[in-house]
This record gives sequence, structure tokens and C-alpha cells, in this order.
Amino acid sequence: MRLILSLSLAALILLSGCNLPVASSTPTAPAEPVVMPTFTSPALPDTPTSEPSPTLTPTLTPEPSLTPTPEIPLAQTLKETPCYAGPAGNYERVTTFPAGTTLQVLANDLGGGFFFVSNPAQAGESCWALGANLSLSGQTAALPRFTAPPSPLPAPAFSAEYKKIYVCGEDAYVMFIIQNTGGANFRSAYIKATDVKSGASTEQAVNAFDLLDQCVVAKNIAPLKVGGMGYLYAPPFKKEIRGRLLKVVLMLCTEQNLKGACVTQTLEVKPH
Repeated sequence: MRLILSLSLAALILLSGCNLPVASSTPTAPAEPVVMPTFTSPALPDTPTSEPSPTLTPTLTPEPSLTPTPEIPLAQTLKETPCYAGPAGNYERVTTFPAGTTLQVLANDLGGGFFFVSNPAQAGESCWALGANLSLSGQTAALPRFTAPPSPLPAPAFSAEYKKIYVCGEDAYVMFIIQNTGGANFRSAYIKATDVKSGASTEQAVNAFDLLDQCVVAKNIAPLKVGGMGYLYAPPFKKEIRGRLLKVVLMLCTEQNLKGACVTQTLEVKPH
């Protein structure tokens, strides 16, 4: 019984002790407020409402070409020169150029010795002039070659052949046989022979194609008709020309005094 009372008394003492305030030996300081740093967001670019402009590629300017522009060849008439609608004297005559006229050369023919030239007195007009009547300057090899329209008549033409050295007294002439193979009569001719090595030359113009014998005319041939045969002689050289290479230019014309339609050939011969 005594034991139970003791236990009860101890329990009451414990229960009463729980309601008493407990003093703290160390005071607690109030906590300072924490200041958070402020961050400012960078301004964002406006969202484009349209597509961005394409990047332009710079345009490179090409350097000028170093190739020179070829000059148009020029020709000057050596004498009064008819100019035709085609490369022969049987075409219609377009005009006649006085001696000393400067012409632009536009094209070659197909081998007849004519050049297609512009008429300086008539804009846009062109015609064919005989190359033997022209002094050329500039390169003509690269010019185009024009095919002429059909001619109304057979073109004048001839063949030439070296015959022999014709001796008259102390003079020695270089003799050629001429055959008219074209469609027009020839009434005059020009011949020039040049020593290729020394450059010495002789020349003459005639209005006949006579056959000479013993220093006189054995046969008069004027005009040289279509299909006919005639003769031309290069005047004597001052020095012996046997065995020397000669360049010989022969020009035959349909009118006297080297007028009308003219045709030219060049030969190389060694007289013997």
C-alpha cells in the first residue's frame, strides 16, 4: 500500500513540472532579412516580320581584252579605176574612182584579182575594183571571200606562158605567149618583170599583142580576140638575166590604155 502511494506521488510531481516555463540560458538573435540580387534581362531584338534581305554578291568587272581590234585594210587608186557590180569587167559598172581615191577594202574575190570596196562618195554602196589598180595598206589575208552573183557574159581571162629570150640587136627581151581564154577581147596590156635577187625591174604598157621578128612587127594583133593568141615582151635589163629568177606581172584590159575590165596574173620564170 505504501508502495502504491509513493508511485502516485512521484507521478503527480512529474505532471506539474511540465507546465512550468523553462528559461533559456543563451538568447537567440533575430535573423536578418536576406536581400536577393536583381537581374535585368537584356532586351531581345524585335522578331522580323519579313524574310531577311539576301546577301548581294559583288559583280566583278571583266578586264579589257588585250587582243587588238584588227584595222580595216585601205586601198588607194593608182589611176582612174572602174568599179563593177562583180569581180570582172563584164559586170555592170557601178562607178569610176579618180586616181588617188582612198577606199576601205571589205572582202577578197575568189582569185580573179579584184577587191570588194566601199564607195566613199555614196554611203552604203560597194563594188569590185581590180587589185592591180590599187595600192593596199593593211592585212587582206583575213578578209572574207565573197562569191559574186552570176555574170551576164563570160568573164575576161587569159593564160600566159614563157616562150624565150627574144634578142634584138644588143637587147634581150623576155617573151611570153598570151592566149585569150575568156569572153571579151583585150585591147591593151601591161608587163613588169622584176629580178627577185637584185630588185631591178623593167616594165611597159602596150595597145597591141604583136609578134616581133628581126626587130620589126611580123604580125599585128590588135585587139586580142576571144580564143586568139598574142605576144608580150618585158623590156631589156641592163645586166644579163639568163638563169635569174624573175617575178613577172601581166595585166590585160578590155579597153585601150589599160582601161575597162582588167585581169592580172603573176608568174615566176628563169629565162634561158
